[in-house]
Amino acid sequence: MKGRVEKVVAHGKDKLFRFRWFRLFPFFGFTLYNVPMTVYTRKINYHETDKMGITHHSNYIKFMEEARVQYLEEIGMPFDEVERKGIGSPVVGLDIEYKSPTEFADILEIEVKVLGYNGLKLEIGYMMKNKKTGALCVTAHSRHCFLKEGKLYNFKRAADPYDELMQKALEEDTGETK
Repeated sequence: MKGRVEKVVAHGKDKLFRFRWFRLFPFFGFTLYNVPMTVYTRKINYHETDKMGITHHSNYIKFMEEARVQYLEEIGMPFDEVERKGIGSPVVGLDIEYKSPTEFADILEIEVKVLGYNGLKLEIGYMMKNKKTGALCVTAHSRHCFLKEGKLYNFKRAADPYDELMQKALEEDTGETK
């Protein structure tokens, strides 16, 4: 089986997690089948719910960031290390679809994968499921660029070692090579 073993940090404890498989975003011109990905688990806190008792929609974007940072760490690109090198990665686009609500104490399984990467831009996909019910709660993707000293930064052109890590992640997550 090709791919990496996912390590999930949930509530301060390391856990080995199984491979997850799914089909995501066929409307972007590609369909992904049988692809291993990172899974980040997240328990919904009381303060993240609204007056109706469901998770406020804005929190899912925070969960995406938590999962993305965990994913980057797992592939060998800890974001704190990247930032120490003066490289930032702002969000330049975000698409999110809410499918099913979650409530206090529900546990989300957030599947993360690289959908696209070219050295300058990165696109990451997310699929959030309720661990207890298996219900699909959210599908989303975020688009990022890279900046250094306020200017666009291209990992590929700079022959930055992170380019190789991202290329490998893209290949493992989508089967694409560039």
